[in-house]
Amino acid sequence: MVLAFGILSLVLPFSCGFLGAMVGVVLGPIAWIMAMMDLKQIKEGVMDPDGEGNTRGGLICGIIGTIFSGLFFLGCGAYIIFAIALSSMQ
Repeated sequence: MVLAFGILSLVLPFSCGFLGAMVGVVLGPIAWIMAMMDLKQIKEGVMDPDGEGNTRGGLICGIIGTIFSGLFFLGCGAYIIFAIALSSMQ
């Protein structure tokens, strides 16, 4: 689930635009937090270490997805505000 959330946070902004970026901004940090908790449990020996690679992949995707989604969200928001401001001037 961590890896899926991380990948979705990377893909959604580019495939679904502004709404995808909104979802990516939520899923990225969720993947990030879940991965950190899982890695802590793997280190303590509570969880099986076989999934550590997928967890780390989800962590990295979640971090990058959070950054991309946030930037895409801000960029789309700025574009929408700019378009509204231009249309109100005419």
